[in-house]
Amino acid sequence: MCLIKFSLIITIIFRKGPVKWASECKIAQAVTYQNIYPNVDVRYYSDAGKMKYDFIVHPGGDIDQIAMQYTGVDKLSSK
Repeated sequence: MCLIKFSLIITIIFRKGPVKWASECKIAQAVTYQNIYPNVDVRYYSDAGKMKYDFIVHPGGDIDQIAMQYTGVDKLSSK
């Protein structure tokens, strides 16, 4: 799913297993992918020119299933 609003272009790769990706997508103000894990959604959005994301865990969702992998990153911080 690619929504167009801003000129920022991204490539998103989702979880292990069969390749599920979107390339050369212009990012919208916010995009929510539902059930990336059972009862867990992820919302990507732009804030002050930086891409951010939130995991939305619904009742019955398991936060222990959430895993992140970054490649080609020189610096990573969490707030």
